[in-house]
Amino acid sequence: MADSPKSVRFQMMMSEEEAAALDDWAAENKLRSKAEAVRQLCEIGLEASSKADTLEQERLRLLHVKRRGAQKIQGLKRRVLESNDEVEKLRLMNRGLDALAEIFEELVDCSEELAVLTIRAVAPAVAKRIQQESRGALTDGGWLSENEPAKKEEEMRAQLQALQALANRQKGGSDPDRG
Repeated sequence: MADSPKSVRFQMMMSEEEAAALDDWAAENKLRSKAEAVRQLCEIGLEASSKADTLEQERLRLLHVKRRGAQKIQGLKRRVLESNDEVEKLRLMNRGLDALAEIFEELVDCSEELAVLTIRAVAPAVAKRIQQESRGALTDGGWLSENEPAKKEEEMRAQLQALQALANRQKGGSDPDRG
């Protein structure tokens, strides 16, 4: 989307606070215009929105596991407290421990899945920010001009490696390319 020609215009109104927040975000991300900031925020929002349903489903699954586990444990606890037979109490407590182990296993599984989905939802925004920071560093270091079109990732990586090697030499460190 970012490389497509910008040909559609629309007017947008926002509050002073929203405009200030947009300006702050654009400055933090070293963007040159409000329009670019709005485009990037739209892209981030659309990407996150496409993953929102999956995240919500996983969140609801986690909540369901939690509730089901709490009900199961409360039921076993009530039966333990009501029982007068010590052997029955021990058997119920063992069932409770087994139930807890199952619940924890399912909670961990849900939590891991939720974490993976969250990372996948946030990753595009993080990658874009890293790309912008890298471009800013290359521009600040004189490796790239402000008006130069964005370089391919391989070119930027090679320039960053060369920059790192130069920094290592200046610090008196070792150059990874020289072994």
